[in-house]
Amino acid sequence: MRVVSFSTACANLEDLLDRLTTECPVTVIRRQNHEDAVIMPLSKYRSMAGTMHLLSNKANRDHLAKSIAQFKAMPRGK
Repeated sequence: MRVVSFSTACANLEDLLDRLTTECPVTVIRRQNHEDAVIMPLSKYRSMAGTMHLLSNKANRDHLAKSIAQFKAMPRGK
């Protein structure tokens, strides 16, 4: 995770966005007197949002746990 100041992010926004996909997929932008912000590639955000949705209720969590257990119990060929 990369951390930069707000002024650095503004001055180098294009480079910062380019580096999200090549070097560091998450960047925190520090802001004085405000909550810090995070920028990341859209694909990473969508993946995280999908995971949060799947884990957002007990029925989904239970179904995922059962599916993982079934997968782990499958015989593996050598």
